[in-house]
Amino acid sequence: MLVIGQALGRAAAGEGYGRIAAAVNRSVWTVRAWVRRARGRAGVLRSAMAEWIVALDPDPPALAAAPPAAGVWGEAVVVLAAMHRALLVRWPHLVDRVSLWQVAVVTTNGSLLAPALTVRVVNTNMPLAAFDH
Repeated sequence: MLVIGQALGRAAAGEGYGRIAAAVNRSVWTVRAWVRRARGRAGVLRSAMAEWIVALDPDPPALAAAPPAAGVWGEAVVVLAAMHRALLVRWPHLVDRVSLWQVAVVTTNGSLLAPALTVRVVNTNMPLAAFDH
């Protein structure tokens, strides 16, 4: 997921497919497919991550603004980053162990780019058990 996460993060920053593909050493068509699939899921991901933020921190800080060129996918990544921050505030021992994209994998059950997106139900009593070992 590291390479895909890098590609999706660059797309959220408004970078084009060609530059992203060169940076992650993948074909333009592969990167384009990843980004298109993620953009198609942006609204659902954004809503799910917003629920997680509130479950983790009932009074979260204001969200940062997404770059104008990033569109709805950029907004989804901003919300994902805010959820990642809320997670790390709630459980600081995870700071060096859980990346933004690992959180995306866990909260979507690895389905962010799969044919059907599934988002984990919010359960703040069990902090991402897969990374708490």
